[in-house]
Amino acid sequence: MNEVSFQCKVNQLFDDGYAVKQRKSVVSHCAYLSYFANEIKSFDFSFSDNAFEELRQQFSQEQVRLLREPGLYDLIKANKKIGAFPFYSFIISISKVKRDYLEAALSLQLNVLVAAYELKKLKGYEDYIERAFDATRIIFTDNKYQPIIGLIEPYKTYTEKDFLEIREQSKLAPHHLTRLASLFDKYSARMPTISKRIRVDQPKEIPPDKKPNYTNKESLVPFEDDEPKYTEILATEGNVTTSNGDHLEKIIDEKTATRYFEFLLIAPDEVKKSARLKSQLANSVAANIERREKSLTTEFRFLTKHEVTILVKECMHNIDDTYFGLLLLSLITGRTISEFLDNEVVMTKAETGELSDHYVIRYKPSLPNYEMIKKAITLIKKPKGEVLLIIPKCMNNLIANITRLDLAIDSTKQAISDCISQMNKRYCTRFTLAKISSVMPFYLIKAGADAAEIALMKGSSVVQHAACYYYQVPVQKLIELHQDFLSYLDADNNYGLSDFKKKTDLTVGSALQLQEDTAKKLFAVLHAKLLEQLQMGWENIEVLHNYLTVYTLFILNLSTGHRPVKHPYHTIDAFDLETSTVFIADKESRSNSAGRVLKLPSLAKEQLNHYLTHLRHIHHYFAQLSYQDGKHITDTLLGELPLFSFIQDSRFLTITPKLLDDFCIDLLPIPLNWHRHFIRTWLRDNNAKPLAVDVFMGHVNGDGDPFSRYSGVSMKDLDEVARLLNQLLSKNLEIKPFSSIEGLRL
Repeated sequence: MNEVSFQCKVNQLFDDGYAVKQRKSVVSHCAYLSYFANEIKSFDFSFSDNAFEELRQQFSQEQVRLLREPGLYDLIKANKKIGAFPFYSFIISISKVKRDYLEAALSLQLNVLVAAYELKKLKGYEDYIERAFDATRIIFTDNKYQPIIGLIEPYKTYTEKDFLEIREQSKLAPHHLTRLASLFDKYSARMPTISKRIRVDQPKEIPPDKKPNYTNKESLVPFEDDEPKYTEILATEGNVTTSNGDHLEKIIDEKTATRYFEFLLIAPDEVKKSARLKSQLANSVAANIERREKSLTTEFRFLTKHEVTILVKECMHNIDDTYFGLLLLSLITGRTISEFLDNEVVMTKAETGELSDHYVIRYKPSLPNYEMIKKAITLIKKPKGEVLLIIPKCMNNLIANITRLDLAIDSTKQAISDCISQMNKRYCTRFTLAKISSVMPFYLIKAGADAAEIALMKGSSVVQHAACYYYQVPVQKLIELHQDFLSYLDADNNYGLSDFKKKTDLTVGSALQLQEDTAKKLFAVLHAKLLEQLQMGWENIEVLHNYLTVYTLFILNLSTGHRPVKHPYHTIDAFDLETSTVFIADKESRSNSAGRVLKLPSLAKEQLNHYLTHLRHIHHYFAQLSYQDGKHITDTLLGELPLFSFIQDSRFLTITPKLLDDFCIDLLPIPLNWHRHFIRTWLRDNNAKPLAVDVFMGHVNGDGDPFSRYSGVSMKDLDEVARLLNQLLSKNLEIKPFSSIEGLRL
């Protein structure tokens, strides 16, 4: 063959149709593989193309000699590393091909490499690529299969049809030829240069008699003297038709259908999956709209600012009256009259200290007190305070009188109702006992208070609101919220209701609040253990896998608030990596509406991708040990088995809370749901939207879907939560994504 430039030889090897960027990739791979075939004249090294010379300079002569060393493949085979390094084994297997078959073998290897390079840009084709590498390697290295190479025509681009025909001609290795046919079938179907033409019908010409006619008419409105006059252009009645609009709508509908059909043909599987999940979410939201509209809350249930002002004025004017005093107490504390009369609310006066000369309502919520080993107690921030509602000093005499009186419940309620009726008649207001006790929680909601904060301040039904279990709130924050409410009641400061200014460092709420430094050290220790296991190589792959599983789970748990359950996150189908969302269903046994869709922080998404790559990587290793082990990993990646599992003695173990707790006992000997306490408190301390935090934690009340038309939260709010959590993971806790691939390949 005459000496020609390397670029021309590429044109001989492959058909036309490659983009410039693709051609450069092909040239690069051809230059790489040309070192294996210097015996072939058509691949002589004396090319005049400068680009090829530059590519050759990237390889030293020693590297070239090693790549062409015939015994190198035998060495890697003897050490049982073929499954661990499929690409490297595929490359060096060319050294085992007989001279008679070398041209065709090199052409096959080039085609496989180009197809793999293009498919690698897309997601979901890793198995096709790796199976094609294995098939090519086996055909090259097994003498009984090498006659198949003689049936391959060199110097052309191969398709699925070529290998199906060879499979019919030769009875050798039909399954290997099928793998190659599958690779080139996917390559031809997914090649980025392929584009489908969309046919759009042109709109028909509108007949002249159907076109709207326009005439000039004087304005029907008289002009002012200094106003500029103008002429109105009006369409003549009777000539306007809607046929043109209907035709355009039809075109748009057909165009949408055509695009959808094209989407189904060429979109990668991950994009199709993302579209399906978004469609399911949209349908579930639409199904809740009607139910939500029937139970909308309106301000008619609550008192207006004007009514509140009248109520405060009347109560302060009659401050010495017991009945008006009880109404004022109900207003400023959010308690009902019945709670005061039944002695469910205890008001005490502090004689000394910061609370001296103030009556105070103290409340200690009944929350779990977790038992743990002694050395773990120092890792937890224990709550040491109690809820304090501080009564203004101007009400001291009133409270002293009320505590001395033995008020009859029925007669007192009737007398208070009479007072309310008189005010409603005099001021045309809508006072009721229920509305008066609801003023404080309604104000706190509008002021951005958390549902747990409101429940703690009201001091009732705490055990019914799950948020109180996970939130450790500063007592000072509750005091400030209450003082802000008192300032709202006394906007002009006429009565001195907001008169407490002292500070406290006490907290109340969750008793399982991990210190931030401890969480930071936990991930640093896990990362160090992963690096340690990585250095030990494949003999410690099970330990490495287990630590990587825990590392990934902890990052995802901090990113989603997932409860510790069996089969956490179920399968890979729960994740939509195209839109960075995850569907959480961790409470199905207790509620049929506990499922929620959350946004993933970017660091968590990156770590999850590393974990999936890790599974694909170890698949070859375990597939050689056992067919069942290889199938288990394959089914996991296909979403047919749970995503996370431990490996012990080549057995895959289901993740359960007990198994995970046993594994983590030396890392962090505290209950597994520590992350839910940690995240909820951290998010509120960093000003996350209260309702968005409830949605994130799965604590939304039973009033409909949180993303329906009239809800108070949207996916944009969860985007902000994900941004805050990414800041927590990457900056505060200094977590680094970890991939086991680095250091495990040659």
